[in-house]
Amino acid sequence: MPVKKKAESSVSKKKSAAREVGLPVEPVVEEVEEVRAVKVAKKAAAKKVVAKKVAAKKVAAKVEKVEEEVSDVEGVVEVEPAVKAGKTMKRKRAGGVSPDSGVFEGEALAREAARFADDKKAENIMVLDVRGLSPVTDFLVICEGAALPHLRAIQSDVAGRMRQEHGQKAYSSHGTPDSGWMLIDFGDVVVHIFHAEKRAFYGIEDMWNDAPRIL
Repeated sequence: MPVKKKAESSVSKKKSAAREVGLPVEPVVEEVEEVRAVKVAKKAAAKKVVAKKVAAKKVAAKVEKVEEEVSDVEGVVEVEPAVKAGKTMKRKRAGGVSPDSGVFEGEALAREAARFADDKKAENIMVLDVRGLSPVTDFLVICEGAALPHLRAIQSDVAGRMRQEHGQKAYSSHGTPDSGWMLIDFGDVVVHIFHAEKRAFYGIEDMWNDAPRIL
């Protein structure tokens, strides 16, 4: 039996019962209507709860999708490596090879990175001493490649030889050849590898014109 007809039948039965015992019919009707209103309200509340849960799941799914897209994009789009490099705290102090620890770092590491870049035919190489000027690193090695594939070759060679010949593994590497700017972060030495056009556009050496040039 449909719900409406069932409810009407129930009301009729209650009315008849009330008449049989001599009770007024109106309170019975009011009671039935009140019960019906409560049921309707409960159903509406239940629907709202379900709707909220569905909405929450949709929002969570969208957030997860956005996070995945951001993660994918970071490795594809052009990212200014200097911004990411700024998140890396200095982990070592400069000063070449320490006689006590034998650690290869600082100016010695910067000069070696420049030499590796030169061996890979990098152009317009310079090394800047930014100690006391930069809160991020102590030395900048800046160079450029003739073509986009050349940038990757320079980055790979400098990072690979530094690891193989001196046991110095880069903390991180950023950028892609397509961006025209790649970076290797060794902590107290940061190597910037540009395409000529991007180097002229960003003018990174002009930002450090107070830094002594040691190469």
